[in-house]
Amino acid sequence: MTIWGLDLSGDFDINQQKWIDATKNNQPTGDFKPFWGGVAFRGQNNNIYAQAGELSTTNQQMTAMTNFNTSSGFWSPSMLHPNSISPGVRAWMTASANNSGIAWYYGGRSPQSVLSNTASYYNDFHSFDSTENNWRLHEPPYPYGERPGRFGHTSNLINNRLFIFGGKTVIQQQSLTADFQSVLVYDTVENKAVTMATIGDIPPPALSYSSTIAWDGHSIVVFGGHNVSSPKAFDPTQNVYVLDTCKLSWSKPSVSDTPPAARAGHQAATYGKYMLVMLGITNVDESTGKPTAYANDMGILDMDEWKWVTSMSHQDPVYPTYQPSCRFEFPDPPSVPQSAGNHPLPYDPTVISNPNQGSDDDDDKKKKGFGISFGLLAFLLALGAAVYYFLRVRKNARTLNPRWMPGALSPENSAYRDINNRNDYPLFVYNNEKKDEENAAATTTGAAGIRTYTASDHDQWERELGQDCERPVDGRPLSRHTDIWNRMRDLNATDNRGNHQ
Repeated sequence: MTIWGLDLSGDFDINQQKWIDATKNNQPTGDFKPFWGGVAFRGQNNNIYAQAGELSTTNQQMTAMTNFNTSSGFWSPSMLHPNSISPGVRAWMTASANNSGIAWYYGGRSPQSVLSNTASYYNDFHSFDSTENNWRLHEPPYPYGERPGRFGHTSNLINNRLFIFGGKTVIQQQSLTADFQSVLVYDTVENKAVTMATIGDIPPPALSYSSTIAWDGHSIVVFGGHNVSSPKAFDPTQNVYVLDTCKLSWSKPSVSDTPPAARAGHQAATYGKYMLVMLGITNVDESTGKPTAYANDMGILDMDEWKWVTSMSHQDPVYPTYQPSCRFEFPDPPSVPQSAGNHPLPYDPTVISNPNQGSDDDDDKKKKGFGISFGLLAFLLALGAAVYYFLRVRKNARTLNPRWMPGALSPENSAYRDINNRNDYPLFVYNNEKKDEENAAATTTGAAGIRTYTASDHDQWERELGQDCERPVDGRPLSRHTDIWNRMRDLNATDNRGNHQ
């Protein structure tokens, strides 16, 4: 029975993996056999502790606690303390260890070998102290009714609190998928527990996913798993979700670059600021449900920049020194024990509502409100600019323009027929050529000696318009308009008329 270790003593590249035979070619003595559906965790004195779940044959050695020493490369049975209260034989439970060598167990079910006889599903908490080889049973109160048994879930230990979610629960011998709409939180110091609803961008239901503690010290990163909602017998995913354990709020970060292959039944571990994803199942036979393809690659997720990378530097310390900025707050228990929570779910009637639901909605409303306000402000600014432009155009349109005075375009006007002096076309043609100021001020005289109002005259009129302080008064013409009419009055006089050639 070989134990493999991944060498992370230096920089690491997924294309140049260095695996080490940790058993040092030592064959175990005794009845040590491979297993699945069990647990393994790091203990004291370079020991890895393991307890079997599913076995191909009945094996009392592996269903009891055993340990593997990484220094010697040998397996040995754990000599348990005489007062130990062992959790007994089970599979698909979880074990989460702290830095003091204490592992916290939760849940599980009977192994397949005994399911046909007397199946049992567990909802109990146990701890194993590797410094004493001692088991202890922990029985927190149930203020909202007794929790159903759970197996195939995940658990993570943060600030002496277990966060348990996913897997399956069993109610009245009916197995139900436990999605991510709730989390069971257990305080290992105060021996109290509560199952609370989650908020935010909740992941779709999945089984055989991985979960590990994030770089910030108070979040949990979930990757992959089998999509339970899919009609396919096996539908692995590459999804990455993050649970903020302070508020039990889910989010889906935007992760860049190429993820590892979609998989389920894999494992993930935190290494410095990175999450390592390894092994797992990539395909199963739809008729038998047995795996047909396995993942033999790795993925590295940079949890600081949220991107998949192919290499990483050596991390020191290996386990980040967590300094979380917040912590989950237990609600006050009811004065009288309740038979169920106020937010029951089909797979767990003990769920209570999340007190952060309102604040989370308020944050969403603030974000949406800011977006709406910003858009409305932009619209009002655009509308104001359009109204200002419209009013200015109307104001300019109201100013009397001499080009449209009666008789201005009469073909009988001699100046109109003078094609050699286009600049003096009366009230009709603009200057066609660039001229200096002296030429622009030139005028022509009609047949009767009356000055013709030309385009140059109008240009001068427009320039003086902004300098004129005189304003309109009802019943009295403006001086500038009177001047224009006086100069144009005889444009259509008989002695100025002629036949247009």
